[in-house]
Amino acid sequence: MNLIRRNIDGIIFSRVSDNSQALKLIDRANIPIVIIDRSLEREDIPSVVMDNYGAGVMAAEHLLALGHRRFACITGPMDISINRDRLRGFREAILGSGGNLDDKCVFEGNFKFDSGSRGADYLVDTRADFTAVWVQNDYMAIGAMNRFIARGISIPSDVSLIGLDNIEHSWMIQPALTTIAQPFQKMCQIAVDIIMRMNSKEEIDETRVVLAPELVIRGTTTSPVGDVRR
Repeated sequence: MNLIRRNIDGIIFSRVSDNSQALKLIDRANIPIVIIDRSLEREDIPSVVMDNYGAGVMAAEHLLALGHRRFACITGPMDISINRDRLRGFREAILGSGGNLDDKCVFEGNFKFDSGSRGADYLVDTRADFTAVWVQNDYMAIGAMNRFIARGISIPSDVSLIGLDNIEHSWMIQPALTTIAQPFQKMCQIAVDIIMRMNSKEEIDETRVVLAPELVIRGTTTSPVGDVRR
């Protein structure tokens, strides 16, 4: 509400949960609002998002092409719809190609480094059956990779690993992280353009803009040559 009182041109919301209190501002604020990084069911609220389902498919198809058939996933918070979309795309691509993603191989994280570490511990401690894991953001992926290595599991010889976001740290670590780049800058540019057009009373024909992700292949994925099962 403090932002609204400052006579701003509009608000861009990013990564709010389905039950976020922030969403209640939408009906009370008489200013343009655009959601980025996720979409709402409401057509009256413009959104600019990455194809999150497609990102899941992309991660799976890369690993499947390398020969992997047994998978794990460390997700973001499942009360955020983009993470459910990502997992659904990942799972459906795997199952459609004859691979397997057991429910026991899915760990819900919170986008933070430490939850990636906990996810890796969970997968190892439960003796989950996988040779590749997709982690739904890079911070968790780096946490998971560090923890796997600390427990004697080589990346990518024993486990191939993919992140998402393509943050700066993803290419600074060793091995450099294979990841899916999210077009966040382009999302913001389009969102600002929509807000300016709304302020000019222009009609917005397309209220949901979906942008394609991009696979960035680095050093954490390879053909399966090891097995994490001990």
